[in-house]
Amino acid sequence: MQKFNWYIALHLDKLQLGVKYIPSGRHASRNFHDHVFSELALVLHPNGAVHYAEGRGCALGRGDVILMHPGRIHGYANAGDLEIFNIVYEAEKLPLPRFDGGSMRLFNLLVMPQADVRSSPEKPLLRLPEETLARAEALAFELQKELEGDEPGKSLRAYAIFINLLTLICRAGGGLPHSKGYSGALAPALNYLNMHFREIPDLDALARGANMSRRGFFRHFRELTGMSPLQYRHDRCLSEARRLLLNTDMTLSEIAYECGFYDSNHLNRMFKTATGIPPGRFRRQAHPSAADLSRADSPLPEPY
Repeated sequence: MQKFNWYIALHLDKLQLGVKYIPSGRHASRNFHDHVFSELALVLHPNGAVHYAEGRGCALGRGDVILMHPGRIHGYANAGDLEIFNIVYEAEKLPLPRFDGGSMRLFNLLVMPQADVRSSPEKPLLRLPEETLARAEALAFELQKELEGDEPGKSLRAYAIFINLLTLICRAGGGLPHSKGYSGALAPALNYLNMHFREIPDLDALARGANMSRRGFFRHFRELTGMSPLQYRHDRCLSEARRLLLNTDMTLSEIAYECGFYDSNHLNRMFKTATGIPPGRFRRQAHPSAADLSRADSPLPEPY
């Protein structure tokens, strides 16, 4: 079966977002894969499919929502008749507004890969009731149509539809018992660190932007993300380095410069500390032959 080319049909230069409806009879089985983007899947008709992630399986039901962030390996068994919508996005590059999103239980998990500490990623996030699933399916088809079209304002409208879909799913997941009111105040800092990760941030300026003291800013930031602002920025640098290693033939020095490291030695040390292997070996394992290391324009590899 010919693989779907995300770049040709869906990739937008500045809006890192794609969607693909896969009808029954078109999905590959047991094609386990890793990727450098986040994937949100809506199960329309499972027809006996089983979702596997990190060696464990879970039988799927209609309305299940699956979330996979970068670094997780997953795939489907008995997927020949699976009907599903795959939505891929790079959360760290989408200008996602937080506002009061943090009041919903699933919001931070969906938009911050660093917050995903689930021990059972093979299990769906939730199962949407029929009415909500129908609305989500309609939005997904609308998003696909917008991304495949060429109308003026395509990126803007696609982004708006995606946010609508994201909010619908998050609302279905319910709210937090005690909403963290400061999550909206931290939105400017999170967006800044996501978009300017190559730079050493001015933490005092970020705290002032959140109307917090430096100590309060650090405390609330850690409660929301599980890490300090500098750790968050460092994780973002490594995430971008991983993406470039997998999808380009840039040299290690070029990647180090692009990702905010001092030089290739600094990149090598930090990458090995975080992953256990140096970046050169990581690239070779992902691309066994030099011929596979083409300079790809698309950051969104094929999902299946």
